[in-house]
Amino acid sequence: SKLSQCKAKLQPTILSTCEPIGENITEQTRHFVEHINMLK
Repeated sequence: SKLSQCKAKLQPTILSTCEPIGENITEQTRHFVEHINMLK
C-alpha cells in the first residue's frame, strides 16, 4: 500500500536528519502524519 511505502521512506529520513535537526523532527513528523491522514 502507499501508506507503508511512505513509512518506509520516512524511517531513514528521520534517522538521517535526527541528529542535525534535533527537536524540529518531531514537528516535521507531526505534519507528515497529519498530511497522510488527510490522504486517507
